[in-house]
Amino acid sequence: MTIFALGLNHQTAPLTVRENVAVGAMFGQRDGGLSIRPALAKADEVLDFVGLGPRRTAPVTTLT
Repeated sequence: MTIFALGLNHQTAPLTVRENVAVGAMFGQRDGGLSIRPALAKADEVLDFVGLGPRRTAPVTTLT
């Protein structure tokens, strides 16, 4: 049920590509994640590494 609710929230207010990657840095680790600013910095680093830096402010729903 929680996963379904998160899916609905994502559809009504899409995150940017940067925010989506930052969520992984904040909550995707078993030993605790990063706080907001370090997570956004890590997201920038990762996006630049994979070549998506120029798309960081695009809605994540625009990626194919």
